[in-house]
Amino acid sequence: MTTHIAAIGGHPNRAVIALVLASALGLSACGGSDDSGAGSGDSGGGGDSVAGSVDLSGVEISVGSKEFTEQLILGAITVQALEAAGATVDDNTGLVGTPVVRGALESGEVDVYWEYTGTAWLGPLGNTDPISGEEPQFEAVKEADAENGITWTAMAGANNAYAIAVNPDAAEEFDISTISDWAALAEEDPEAATLCTAAEFPTRNDGLPAVEEAYGFDLPESNIAVLDFGLVYTSVAAREPCNFAVVFGTDA
Repeated sequence: MTTHIAAIGGHPNRAVIALVLASALGLSACGGSDDSGAGSGDSGGGGDSVAGSVDLSGVEISVGSKEFTEQLILGAITVQALEAAGATVDDNTGLVGTPVVRGALESGEVDVYWEYTGTAWLGPLGNTDPISGEEPQFEAVKEADAENGITWTAMAGANNAYAIAVNPDAAEEFDISTISDWAALAEEDPEAATLCTAAEFPTRNDGLPAVEEAYGFDLPESNIAVLDFGLVYTSVAAREPCNFAVVFGTDA
C-alpha cells in the first residue's frame, strides 16, 4: 500500500506545518491562479488562502523530496505553500532515493517530505510484510514512527500504487489485457514477458515477489531490466529491452 502522506520530523511547529500542507494539497487539486503563479500576492490561488489562515513568519523550514517527477511536484507545492504562509524555506528537494531523504529527515537536515506508507513500512521501519488496507497500514506507520519522533499528517487524497504497463503492440501480439495474461506469458515465453522496472520493485515484499506468488509464476532474473525511473517509460515504448514495465498509478 502506497498512500501519500507527509512525514514531519521534530520541528517545533509541526502541527502548523501539517495544516499548511493539508490546505496546499486541497487547493492544488481544485484551485487556480493567473499567469503570475500560485504564490503571487494577487493571484487568488492557493498561496493567498494558505497565507491567510496560517502565519509562519520567522519560522525556518527545510523541505525535502525524492528525485522523481511526482515527488518534485509535491516538494514544489510544499515549498510554495510554506513560503506563502511566511516561512523561510530551505529547498532540499530532489534527494536520490528513500534512504537518503529519510536519513535527512532523521538527522534534521530536512523537516518535512512526502512519503508513502508502504515504502516507509517495508523500508526505513524494517518490516517484511505489508499490512492490508489503507487505514490499517497508515495507522501502523504513524504509530511506529511516533517512537522515532516523526509525525505523519493525515493521508492525502491521492493513492500511488504499482501497476504493470504493456507496450500496445506487444499487448496485441500476445493478446494481453490483464496481469493474469502476463503471468501466463511469463510461464510460456519468458523472453516475451520481459519487464523494465526501477530498483525497488523486484525485491520489495509487496512488489514482484508478491505478484509472482499471487499469480503463480516466476519471471527469470535475466528477463528483468532494472533502470532509472525515466528510462522505464522510453524503454517499454520502444520495446527495448522490455515489453512490460512497472509504473505508478498516479502516472496516468
